[in-house]
Amino acid sequence: MEVWIEKDALSGTFKSILENRQVKIVPNKGFSSVAFSHDNIKRLKYFQYDGKRVHILYFGDLDPSGEVIDNLIDKKLRQYGIYGVDFKRVAITEEQSRRFNLPHNPDPETYRKLRRDTRAASFMSKHNGELFQIEVDALQAYAPEEFRNLVQQSVDQYFDDDIYNEVLTDPEHTDEGINRLVKKEVQWLLRNLN
Repeated sequence: MEVWIEKDALSGTFKSILENRQVKIVPNKGFSSVAFSHDNIKRLKYFQYDGKRVHILYFGDLDPSGEVIDNLIDKKLRQYGIYGVDFKRVAITEEQSRRFNLPHNPDPETYRKLRRDTRAASFMSKHNGELFQIEVDALQAYAPEEFRNLVQQSVDQYFDDDIYNEVLTDPEHTDEGINRLVKKEVQWLLRNLN
C-alpha cells in the first residue's frame, strides 16, 4: 500500500501524520514525468512479481487535470503491464468540497491557467458550468483535524497490528534475513534491467 500525493510540498505533512506506519509516500507532481513513471512502474511490477496486491491511495487537487488523473494513472499502469491495482482517490472529492465548504474561486492567474487546460470544457459540464481548482492544501487548512483523520483512516484500513508485530519478531528481519531479502531484490533487478 502506498500513498500518492499530487504535490511534493505536502510530503512532510503526510510523513508526520503517517510516521509510525512505514508507508511509502510518493509525490507525483500531477501528470508525471517519464522518470517518475519508470521508477514507479518498476517498483509496482516488483510487488506484483512478489505476489503482492497493490493498493494506491491518492490525494490530489480537484480541477480539470486533477479530476482525470485517476484514469490516466490506471491507463499508464495497464500500458506497462500492471493490472489489478486498487487505486482510490481519497481527496479532494466533490463531497469533501461541499462538506467542508472549501473555496472554489481561484486567483486570476490560476483561473487563466485553468481556462487553457484542454479538459476545462468537460470539467465545466460536470460542475454546473463552473471552472475551479480546490487544492489538497485547502482541506488541510479548512479542516485540519478531519484531514489528519482522513489520511490516517485511509491507511489504517490496510494496517494490521498483529502482522506488524509478527514482522518485527520474524527471523527475516535479522541481519541474515535482511541480507537474503537484499540478495533477492538485487537478483530481480538484474533480471529486469533490460
